Amino acid sequence: MAELAGSFKKKALDFFNYSSRDSLQLQEEKAEYLTNGDSITDAETKSSKNTLTLQSGNYGILNPGKPDTTIVGSGAIDFNSAEINVDCKISNSTINGATVVNSATAIFSNCTFLGPITVIGNSHFIGCLFQGAINNTGTTYIIGCSNKSGAAHVGVPAANIFGETT
Repeated sequence: MAELAGSFKKKALDFFNYSSRDSLQLQEEKAEYLTNGDSITDAETKSSKNTLTLQSGNYGILNPGKPDTTIVGSGAIDFNSAEINVDCKISNSTINGATVVNSATAIFSNCTFLGPITVIGNSHFIGCLFQGAINNTGTTYIIGCSNKSGAAHVGVPAANIFGETT
């Protein structure tokens, strides 16, 4: 009840109004929480700038449909594969199969990639773990990641790799 800070000498009607607004806001925020098996594209209710929080589970293919979508994992989040065609941000997720970033910009943070990664567009990997190598024909930056694949990243300039361990 941030609106009541500092004084509880409000009328009962004011308190009811504040509570109603807070309750409505909470319902709207909960509507953006996805659970196991929910569809990412079905949950993108706005034409852009969607923010989705995923609970533990498997979500099939990671393929956001609206630009500037932010997907935040909360728990063990698994995607079978990923095909990125719009600008987006993905956090705290595991992609089990191939990942393809087409003509878009994708920012991945704290993600695990178990399969190969193909970047045709732009990508930023921050604090990620790679079990598969990157094949880059676009622009890729790797910051503070770990490459456990044993393979070199193809097409990623050394100047674009910062603090990667093996």
